[in-house]
Formats: sequence, structure tokens, C-alpha cells
Amino acid sequence: MSIRAFARCCAACATSAVAISFMVNSASSQERPGPRGDGVTLPPITVETSQAPKRKPKRAAARPAARAAATSSQPARVNAPAAPVIERGTGFGTRADSTGMGYAMPNATTGTKTDTPLMETPVSVQVIPQDVLRDQQVIGLDQALRNVSGITSGRGMEQEFLIRGFEFQNYYRNGLPFRVDYAHTQDLVNVDRIEVLKGPASVLYGRAEPGGIINFVTKQPQRTPYYSVRQRLGSYNLRRTELDATGSVGDGPFSYRVVAAHQRNGTWLDHYNEERNSIAPSLSLDISERTRTTLQIEYSDINYRGTGGPIYAMIPSINNRPPDIRRSTNLNDPWSMQNQKYLLMTLNTEHSFNDNWSIRHNLSYSRFVSTSSRLYTRPFAASNGDANRNFFSDNVYDDDSLKNLFSSLQLTGKFDTWNVSHTLLAGADYSSRYERTTWGDLYSPPAGISWSTNVFNPVYTAAPPIVTDADVFHVNTSTPWYGFYLQDQMQLPYDVFVLAGLRYDHASRSGITGTTNNLSPISSSSDSKVTPRFGVLWRPISQLSIYGSYTENFGASNGVDPSGQPLPPQTAQQFEAGIKTELAGGRLIGTLALFDLTKQNVAVPDPALRSRLIAVGEARSRGVEVDVSGEILPGWNIKAGYAYMPFAKITRDTNGWEGNRLHNTPVHSGSLWSTYTFAGGDLDGLKLGLGVQGMGLTEAARNYSGDYRPQRPGYAIVNAMASYRWKVDKSVMTAQLNIENLTDEAWWSGSNGYGQYYIGRPRTFMLSLGVEY
Repeated sequence: MSIRAFARCCAACATSAVAISFMVNSASSQERPGPRGDGVTLPPITVETSQAPKRKPKRAAARPAARAAATSSQPARVNAPAAPVIERGTGFGTRADSTGMGYAMPNATTGTKTDTPLMETPVSVQVIPQDVLRDQQVIGLDQALRNVSGITSGRGMEQEFLIRGFEFQNYYRNGLPFRVDYAHTQDLVNVDRIEVLKGPASVLYGRAEPGGIINFVTKQPQRTPYYSVRQRLGSYNLRRTELDATGSVGDGPFSYRVVAAHQRNGTWLDHYNEERNSIAPSLSLDISERTRTTLQIEYSDINYRGTGGPIYAMIPSINNRPPDIRRSTNLNDPWSMQNQKYLLMTLNTEHSFNDNWSIRHNLSYSRFVSTSSRLYTRPFAASNGDANRNFFSDNVYDDDSLKNLFSSLQLTGKFDTWNVSHTLLAGADYSSRYERTTWGDLYSPPAGISWSTNVFNPVYTAAPPIVTDADVFHVNTSTPWYGFYLQDQMQLPYDVFVLAGLRYDHASRSGITGTTNNLSPISSSSDSKVTPRFGVLWRPISQLSIYGSYTENFGASNGVDPSGQPLPPQTAQQFEAGIKTELAGGRLIGTLALFDLTKQNVAVPDPALRSRLIAVGEARSRGVEVDVSGEILPGWNIKAGYAYMPFAKITRDTNGWEGNRLHNTPVHSGSLWSTYTFAGGDLDGLKLGLGVQGMGLTEAARNYSGDYRPQRPGYAIVNAMASYRWKVDKSVMTAQLNIENLTDEAWWSGSNGYGQYYIGRPRTFMLSLGVEY
């Protein structure tokens, strides 16, 4: 299938202990609820409710849990998922499982930090619900994000991405930042759904990349008991076991959830294997009918052997193109390795004063450690395949860590002034980030030793080289940051909705850098800025919204330059306009967005010293995005996205790169996924699915000039699935088969910005058997 044919197809179709104490004390005067039985939902704990007094009625945007059954002409069927009762809340950290809610999610919190209908949100927000993740048997983040327009893979298939042409490595958990600033793997076993906010988001979230943010809404404790076990078996000896258990603790105020996964697998690459272990326990306490606190812990231990992690399973270019090599080619030595460990702990406390006003406090702590060792190829190889390699290792002294402490306090209220209904959001947040990093980066081997290899006939070494203190580079930094923000969502007469926000940020950075025997202080930097956000949306009929918005973005100092001094902070501005639709009673939703995004002080690796960064003057992207998701007809679901980005370039620069197109940013990209579920008759419980994903030609290097311009070819690959659900007593069993790259196309899944490539998955099979009860 050609990319042109694919493009045509796509075009057609969430402060301190004082705050917690205040909430608890406020709740202590209220009567504690008695024991709850199964199936009884909790009362609302925030003010986003249709029962607020003196508010003119709004269109019902959020469907009830059983809406699909109530509005569908299908007969009752066995394939309805055995999921917990939906105990919907509002905001981040509340009970809102999306299992069984279909492909169309009408509300999202990421765009406004309030539970707002997408049809009343004047920005582009896309949701990948649990039903999509299940149908596609998603394990890697790249598999999930291919469902959203304008997102492309960069380094390593599931570790680094670009949104609207700009790189993104930091993610959010329930609206709380998990900042790493390095490419890393995310296991999705504890993720209920993924929400993607397109464009600048620093007005609500502080430091953020301007392309957008990726927010994981995690699985929450439920009072209704639910248990599931799923075993997956796949190509290249993949074995993955997933467990999920939730329910109340007796008849008391506690509810719990434990989600875990263990995975071992080889890959299509020679001598490359992985092992993942993840566990995520959580405990929720209903202090009163209006107060809830939830403690969540996530721990992940991920090991790669035979490469220094997915981002180093790369192939150099030959004559500006990927070489014609065996798909199993691995240029990393068998001793190469990477280990990633991360720990995340969050405490979320919510209290509603009444039906209109609520307060929420979030506290989180995270710790990330990466240890790796590998020889990696330089960006290009000779025409005969000969390639030179450098050595890199991090966590040299085994005491590296990246720690983040984050605290936020948020007040939400609803009130009317004259004929205008307001949803007011006021908040403050504080973050402290401490990084201790050591690495050895050797650019030439010791005398008499060769690190060279050949892409057609790889040559391996027996053991990693010895790293001396003189070879070890240190970066120890402290980055405190705080901000205050205010947002008002206004509903005016004639179905006009206005969003206005303002934020003040202050960020500073200090530390030391240099080699082990030559450490020197980094010049302290301090930056502050006020950034606005404004949007208008008109909903003339329930099925149509027209919107426009303007947003600014502020990022703290984003690295150090070759002299070890801080780079200037990143800034950005975006104009966006678009149309949103909600059809078939809310079961089918779509967004058409036009955007113009400009970013200043873009940090890119210095081509002369890859461990340091330089800032180019300005980069800009503009284009059109289309996203559609939901149920076209009873049983027939679709998830599709298409992006057309004709302009994505460096627009101002003093290094000779002005006019270069942004790397990994194609003009055309998109995906189409569709499933059909049979109801009734002999085929009741059977589901079939088919999809295609693809993109056009992209630049493979951030900085290119003259005859050096490596490019990555476009591709289009086909994926398929079949599943069958049946009842066994009170349990529901599911057997499922997924085939990725059905036609076994040879393709390149990404490039790292230096002109090196990543081999895409060949045809792979995944079979799973699950039980839910």
C-alpha cells in the first residue's frame, strides 16, 4: 500500500499538609456514611454536577454507564465487559474507569483540569480509552499514540515522541508531572486511558513542551469488586501476565486496587531481550460523604539486554538513506544493557464544601534511575557498511538519581453572575527537581583496540571498556519552580463558551558540572513569566461546535550549553481554530483543528559534543488535524486520525540550519482502526478489527546541510484482530488474537535526530486469554 493511497483513505473517512489537615478537619464535623453495599455509588465529592442550584441547564454531555445499551438497537449480548460499576467523579484522581464506555469519550479533564465536555473545550483534546487499548492489545506507548493525529515516533519505538513537530519526553499521571527529561519506557498496565492535549499547556501545568502533553489517567480503587487475569503469548517468545483486583475492604470506608504485570520477551533483533516488572497498589479512604483521600504507588523495573535500551537499537545511514540490511541486524554488543527503575507515590485529597465549591490537594514524589552501557554507531556509515562507534555509560558510580517533589492546591467553584455561568479554577503548585547524573562518553578506543563494526556483517567486542574518573562527566542540578494560575470557564447566552486563563511562573536552576576531577558551578539562572490563555467556542446546535484559541507557553532553562552554562528558557505561542462534532447521541465524536505553533530557544544536541546542547533561534509548525472516534452504527466502532503539516521548519537560526524541516515530522501521517462486534445469533461475542497506520517521508536529522540530509522513508502497515467473549458462570472469558504488520512490510519506525534509524516491527502475533469476574 502506498502512502499516497493511505493518505487518501484517511482523508475520506489533576501545597502542603496544612491543606490536607484543613480538608480533614472540615470533614470531621460531617456524618460519616454507613456501610455501602455492592453496586452503590459514592456521592459526589466535587462540584461538577448537574444538580448545582441556579444554573441554567446545560446539554447532557456525559453519558451514563449503561448509555450504550440504552441507545443501541442491539440485543443484549454476552460480550458486554465484566467491568466494575462506573463510579464517576470529576477531576484527576477520581473514580472514572473507561472500560466498556466505547471508543468515544465525551468528557476529559486534561484540557481544563475540570471535567468538561470536549464539545465545550476550545482546544483539541483526544482520548484513547480502555476499549481501544484492549482491542489493540497495546503494550508499548507507540502502539497507543498511533491512534492520535499529529504524533510521531522519534528515538526508540515507545520512548520518545513528537507532537505537532516538537519533541516530548515528560509525561503526566492524573495531571501530575513525572519529569525525567530522558527517553524512557512507560508500562501501561495501570493506565485506564490516555488523554492528549494538543498545543501549549504551561498555563495549567507549568513547564511543558509546547507541542502538547500526554496524560495517563490511571486505574482507581472501586467499591464494586472486580478481578481480572490476562495471559499474553506472542512472537519472539513473548510472555506477559497481567493482574487487576479492586473492591472495598469489608463494609468500611476503604477501597483498594492492585494492578501488576510481568513480561519477558525476545525481539526480532539478534541477542536482544527484555524483562519488565510493574506493580501499582492504591488505597482510597472515604473520610466522609464529601471527602476522599487516595494513596497510589507505582513501581517499575525494566531491563534490556543486548542493546543499551530501545533508543540505541539504531542503524546508521548510508548515502542519506537506511541501508538494505537483515531485519534482525543488531549493531549492539551482546553485553550491552540498560536498566530503568522508577518509583512514583501520590497522595490526592479531595473535599467538596457543597455542590458548587471544592478543593483538591495533590502531593507526589518520584525517583528515576537509568543505568546503561553500550557502544553505539555514529550517524553514518561508509558505502561498504563500515561504521565507527563510540562508548557511552551512565550511572557510572551507581548513585545517580532524578528526584521530583510536586505539590499543588486547587480550588474549583461554580457560580453565576447576571446571565453568565462560571466555572472558576484557582491553583498554586510547587516543584523541586534534583538531578544527579554521571556518564562516560568515549569517542575513541584505547590504542590497539577497534570499536568499528559493519552494518552488513556486524563485529562485536567481548566486554565494555574501562571508564576512568577523567572520562566521567557530572551534572548535579537543583531546579525549584512554583506557579500560580487562575482560569474561568464562562457559559454566555446563545451557547457561547469562553475560556480565559493566566499563570505566573518562577523557575531557577543551580548546580555543578564537569569531569570528576574538574567540577565547576553552573551559573545560577532564574526565570519568570506571565502566560495567558484565551479561547472562544460557539455551539449553535448540539451536534456542532466552532472554536478558536490563543495560548502562550513557558519552559524553564532547558539544559546547559557546551561551556556548561544554562540555556535560555523556551517560550512558545499558538493559534488554533477548529470544528467539533458529536453525532449519534454522543456515540461518535470528531475534531478538525487548524494550528500555527511557534517555539523559541529550541534545545538541540551540539553536533560537536552530543552530551551538550545548543539553542536554535526559532521553529514553527502549522497544519490541519482530523480525529474521529466512536460508534458509526451499532457494533461498528472507529478510531481514526489524520495530520497534514505542510510547514514545520526552523525559521530563525545562526548555525546555518534556517529553513530545515523539523525532523520526524512528515507532511502526511495518520491511522485508521475499525472493529465490528457481532450481537445475537451464532456469532454473538465475536469481534473483528482491521486498521492501517502510516506516514510520509521525513527528515532523519535535526541539523543537516549540504550533501548531508538523511531521510526516513514513508510507510503504511496493516494491523488486525479477532476476539471472542463468552460467559462461564459469573465470569466472562475473552480469547483474542492480534496481528501487527499483517503484510510483513519492511519499514523504519523512527529516527533519533542524528540520521540513525530504528527497524520497525515485522509481522508479529499476540494471543491472549483473559478472565474477568
